[in-house]
Amino acid sequence: MPLRGTSVQGILLRLLHHSTHHFLEHLRLIRIISEEIEKKIEFSITNKALVNMFSLLKSLTYYESATSANQLLLTKIKNDTAKINFNQEEQDFLEDIMVENKQCANLAEIYTGILTGMSD
Repeated sequence: MPLRGTSVQGILLRLLHHSTHHFLEHLRLIRIISEEIEKKIEFSITNKALVNMFSLLKSLTYYESATSANQLLLTKIKNDTAKINFNQEEQDFLEDIMVENKQCANLAEIYTGILTGMSD
């Protein structure tokens, strides 16, 4: 994490950064699990595999909602950086977090599409 300050602004950005990376790690695990489920489904359709797939779809719905809400929050913070007194380093870090959060949202959408396609 590039920002090491102890200011309120720095702490806020580190929390948002941690949240985004937490989502990315979970999405990576969801991708791995969905690949395993896909392999099981290719060989035999079992209720357990389908339940697992639908459980992943449900999780992805929550991730899509959370990343969307985070993007709204990040945009609001970006629009108010002058009021919040962000320095240039903090503004750059905020931009990085926004990009990573958008990547999370895109990955969740892609994985949802893949799993939805598998369930059809």
